Amino acid sequence: MSSKTHRIIYGVNPDKKVTPVIVRDAIIKCFKEAEKEILEVMRKSTDMKKSSYEKNSQFFIEHFIEERFRKIGADFNRPKKEDLKKVANELKRYALKIRDPKIVNQNHKEIMTLINKIK
Repeated sequence: MSSKTHRIIYGVNPDKKVTPVIVRDAIIKCFKEAEKEILEVMRKSTDMKKSSYEKNSQFFIEHFIEERFRKIGADFNRPKKEDLKKVANELKRYALKIRDPKIVNQNHKEIMTLINKIK
């Protein structure tokens, strides 16, 4: 008997219940991982302590994602499935300007896997 298991996607097990808030948080985690190098350069250039860096980078990423929600007229705190699709597409367009398209497309595909699990 074989069991179908998925790998964890940005902290989310797609075999369990997936909600819009869970996916929003996965998008934040994905984007934070993608921006890690840029944020690390910022930290080093300002000689910021690691604890302050973590707090500030999380704030920066959340604010950036929240702005994408505002741009499409959606509520960051109460996202809907369709809002998440639009935000994911907005972030993909942004990332394609500065990142490897292969990686961007893979990240987008993983986020869309989570979005499509929302009932």
